[in-house]
Amino acid sequence: MNKKLSFALVAFAAFILSFSVVFAGFFATVAIVDKEAWNLIKNEYLNKSDTLDKVANQNIGDIITGKVQITINKEFIGLMSTEEKPFDYTLTQEQKEKGFIDIKKNDDGSATYVIEKKDYENFISEFKAITRQTLDELVSKNTYSSIKSITYNDDFSKIVITADEKSFENSLDSFAILSCGLSSCMYQMFDVDASGKCIISVKDSTSGEIFKTAEYPADLNNNN
Repeated sequence: MNKKLSFALVAFAAFILSFSVVFAGFFATVAIVDKEAWNLIKNEYLNKSDTLDKVANQNIGDIITGKVQITINKEFIGLMSTEEKPFDYTLTQEQKEKGFIDIKKNDDGSATYVIEKKDYENFISEFKAITRQTLDELVSKNTYSSIKSITYNDDFSKIVITADEKSFENSLDSFAILSCGLSSCMYQMFDVDASGKCIISVKDSTSGEIFKTAEYPADLNNNN
């Protein structure tokens, strides 16, 4: 494995692990640290086009009186499991304290959570803040040197990456597109008001012209 690819995998691992802050206390810890884990993502999620529509449909249950149902599809359940600690479909004490009142395992392996509506508002607000932080840190931590800024709308359905086109195209910085796409998809699985898809545009920092676009989750099975 060459140094550039190794760096990209480490950067991607750091991106995935940053979401454990959100999921800790809600779900099992995600451990994406090596080639085997990257293959898990590709084989169990990115390459299964028949599952992408499920993500696009937000996987959010109906809002019942005073309650919200949130269904997490089986591919993400797989990413939140390890051999040592498989996802056990039970609520933790912290989840209960945050307003979750039930969880059930569905026939397809997905999990449906039920949370009090009043507590859901706090939950999704927290999730939105951490998604913003994750996107902002792609720039502030200089993970991708060609990228100058990343802007987005309120539900992350439109994301604009401003970068030096030549440097971007001649590096592995296009990994940022995947990072942004996953960030948006993960958030929109939980937001009942989200559109369920994200358009990512990459524009040149000098000319302002858009030189690359992507749509998620439709493009999740492509290796950007």
